[in-house]
Amino acid sequence: MILADVNVLIYAFRQDSPRHSVCRPWLDGVIRSDAQFGVSPLTLSAVARIVTNPKAFVEPSPIGEVFAFCDNLLN
Repeated sequence: MILADVNVLIYAFRQDSPRHSVCRPWLDGVIRSDAQFGVSPLTLSAVARIVTNPKAFVEPSPIGEVFAFCDNLLN
């Protein structure tokens, strides 16, 4: 089973991340594959907390976009 790390999910979500070009295609590929993929609620809450924090990012992510990303991972 593949359990995504907080950092990988942040890199996949944030287009301004220097690792976005690697992490987003990887995540999309895993989700589309037959691999067993899981994500914990704690991991998703950490992603939401970090990417919406103005101390972490000059332009924090809108909470609606973060929730949509997380919802997509769960479904």
